Amino acid sequence: MNFYIPKHFAAHEIVDSKTYAKFGTQAFQFMDARILYTADRIRERYSSAVYINTYLLKTQIGYFNFCGYRPRSCTIGAVHSEHRHGRALDLHILNIDAETIRKDILSDPFHEDFKYITTIEAGVNWLHIDCRNIDKEQNGILIVYPNKWSK
Repeated sequence: MNFYIPKHFAAHEIVDSKTYAKFGTQAFQFMDARILYTADRIRERYSSAVYINTYLLKTQIGYFNFCGYRPRSCTIGAVHSEHRHGRALDLHILNIDAETIRKDILSDPFHEDFKYITTIEAGVNWLHIDCRNIDKEQNGILIVYPNKWSK
């Protein structure tokens, strides 16, 4: 998959505020099509509000600016974070526990809704998904923990 514009998410929900201010809807160019497609599939699968970046939204879940694309100037997360390559999202799904969704993903990792997910983060109250280049067929989904990759 080389190109995808999400049905359920605007560019300002996917990229940080400075990137959006500079590029507007053209900011989708910084994102991997597979992760955008997966975000839409998750939104549809769980029929619930899904939040990524909320800096332009009024929500009950809080203010988020770096849950999608993170520019090189961002000091949040690991230096080689998949967020910096446009291959990761931190999803906040209203009324559904992130652990429930992680279990669902791991129970059927090759389902159409999850086919591009190669990595999830455990031990956090949001759903981190990414589509880094690893051999999912041979090794399954990689489970990472915060702070292990932070340096």
